Amino acid sequence: MVTATSMDKGIKETGHIAIYDILFAGDKAEIKPESENALRNIAEFLKANAGSKYFIVGHAAGIGDFTSGMTLSENRAKAVMNELTAKYGVNKKQLKAYGVGALCPVS
Repeated sequence: MVTATSMDKGIKETGHIAIYDILFAGDKAEIKPESENALRNIAEFLKANAGSKYFIVGHAAGIGDFTSGMTLSENRAKAVMNELTAKYGVNKKQLKAYGVGALCPVS
């Protein structure tokens, strides 16, 4: 499980972190309810580091055509950003959302 402490450590050590605890419905940008703990912990980290800016990078399964995968991965990143700002009160100016689709597959 992702925690504010593990995020802080990872970013300080490598400059980035991968979070696998945000889940989506298949081929959709709908965040599943079981992602709530991860999102809450991410929001805690972001609020504690309000002077810093971060990229949210979305991924997709790599199934289907390139353009659809790019769009889906971007929409997923935007869904995370919107959830963090609307539901958890994170400052939108801290975040930028991008999708990488098949350009950078998770596996």
